[in-house]
Amino acid sequence: MLTWQSVTGSKDHLDESWAQTAQREVLEETGIDALSLGLQLVDRGVESTYPIHTAYRARYAPEVTHNTERLFTLEIPPETPIELNPTEHLEFQWVTQDRASQMVFSATNAQAIRDLGTF
Repeated sequence: MLTWQSVTGSKDHLDESWAQTAQREVLEETGIDALSLGLQLVDRGVESTYPIHTAYRARYAPEVTHNTERLFTLEIPPETPIELNPTEHLEFQWVTQDRASQMVFSATNAQAIRDLGTF
């Protein structure tokens, strides 16, 4: 299944903080090392819990049926190089906020994108 989405991911272990997870996922998926570039991932304090889509259930333990996500934002300079992880993404493109909110699969991801201007 091909979809378009912003950077997302899961904690590697239960005691990994949300901030550590966000930083690691941005680095893993885009090659952007926010800390070394002096960029600030901002925890927006927004959490959503939703049922895991059947297409992704095999990635989780059998008893796990719901996922909780936490919203972070990261403003990057336009010239920042992007180095995609080929096991996670095929390509990237910069689109407007409105277009991005229409392209994503996840309703919570779409809402987060629409809300960007309110933070």
